[in-house]
Amino acid sequence: MTMGAKKRIRKVLNWLVLTLLLLAIYPLISTYNYISNDRNLKSYIKHTSIPAIQDRMFGSGSVDTDENRIGKEIVLDEIQLILSDSTWLLLQGDLEERMNQNDRLGNNSNPWREGSIRHNDTTFDCKVKLRGDTRDNYQYGLANATFRINIKGGGLIKGCKKFSLIRPFHENGLYGMMYYDFARSQRILSNRFEFVRTIVNDKQSGVWIFQEAFHSKMLERQKEGRGIILKFENDCIENEGRYNPSGFPRLRAYGMKGISDDSIKMRHYRLAVRGLNHLYQEKIEMENVLDIQKWADFVAINDVFYAHHSMTCHNARLYYNPDSKKIEPVAWDPFSYRFLPFDHPHDYFVESSIYPSPIYQILRKSPEFVRLYKESLWSLLNDGELTTYLSDCYPLNAKIGHLLHEPIATPGLYPSVFNKTKRKLKDQFYVAHPLKVVGYKKQHELEIINMTLLPMYCEKIEFGDSSLVLDRVICDKMIVPMSLEGAKQVKCIYRSNMEDTMLVENAVIYDGRLP
Repeated sequence: MTMGAKKRIRKVLNWLVLTLLLLAIYPLISTYNYISNDRNLKSYIKHTSIPAIQDRMFGSGSVDTDENRIGKEIVLDEIQLILSDSTWLLLQGDLEERMNQNDRLGNNSNPWREGSIRHNDTTFDCKVKLRGDTRDNYQYGLANATFRINIKGGGLIKGCKKFSLIRPFHENGLYGMMYYDFARSQRILSNRFEFVRTIVNDKQSGVWIFQEAFHSKMLERQKEGRGIILKFENDCIENEGRYNPSGFPRLRAYGMKGISDDSIKMRHYRLAVRGLNHLYQEKIEMENVLDIQKWADFVAINDVFYAHHSMTCHNARLYYNPDSKKIEPVAWDPFSYRFLPFDHPHDYFVESSIYPSPIYQILRKSPEFVRLYKESLWSLLNDGELTTYLSDCYPLNAKIGHLLHEPIATPGLYPSVFNKTKRKLKDQFYVAHPLKVVGYKKQHELEIINMTLLPMYCEKIEFGDSSLVLDRVICDKMIVPMSLEGAKQVKCIYRSNMEDTMLVENAVIYDGRLP
């Protein structure tokens, strides 16, 4: 073989190797680009899969400290769910039927099945069914589904007759626990939330969440047994399956049958329904229906814990307080920090567009609510109560965090997550020009843009010797139709974040919008 032929063969081989290498690398580059452009997927991998692998290889936090060794010896209460083969098959059929439905499955209409449950050497007969209104609750199989339990007769487990057993990843582990616990410490009604070791039939199934249901025992512990808990009927799905967060869906109370037999509770139910309907129809003042301070506190807590999922229409739970005759929020289904870390700006209260309950659409319009909400948020961010609470919870992560990754990884608890959120929220109070005001002469309009994540109250527009009263809360932006011909100076008079002092933002006037 001549020297020239060898060179040609070598050249062909080099090109062949290069081609094969490119073919091998291209899928990797495509996958990397896909993950890089998908913030949720990237965050999920970084803060669930990778920490889970690290914990398995090196132990919790990659350091085998005394604290971690103590954590592995934590003692949790144990509950055994006992289901016959026939019941298991029926539940499997229920799961498959739900998986064949649309993404939003609506009201939990799963049928009840027969089973038993054991705790502290006592076995109770119970009814059991699958719980959940989206595919996320079913797509990981029956062994990872959520079970709703109703104990028959007079039996109780942890003081509850009705409760759910939930895999930790469905509630984002410790983030969910901390949300419910802190909300309750702020006198907001919330479900009891506790980690337990669970046995399904005779098989150890790891750590689950014991969560009490909305029932009379919950009200006895937190509200002296008074009042009623309400929700929007059929999870806001009305009119042949149409999701209805913008209207005002019908309301129903938990334990409606018992309420119908109790004249006092039935009166409370009617007062609550009438009050909310009149509020929606603008026939009554908001402060006569809603406990505005409680709602302000609740929204502020949701901002700090990134728990706006609890504010969606289908998750909204309401408590009618018979003493104040007002309706309060209930902390429920927060899905706190479902992907970590978020790239700010977050989807905070004023930007929340995930089917908010109609109550929040009303609250957003109220200058008084905005004032109370900002005061509550400022207090949470600067007072020591939240900081102390979070600091007390972090050691719990070392004790139980490594137990929450089975069988599906749950985001680890990181102080930096809360610190970043608190820092971002604090910054909103110090924005030098929270409103941007721009006028366009040809379009005859003034545009007021909120430059912060906090709602801003604009009292009026001043131009020359005239003024236009707005009396509006601006969450995103507002277009004000007005003639700007001859206007030399246009001002927006608005309220600062933490004071009653009215401030001024001068408008920038252009001939017209750019095409």
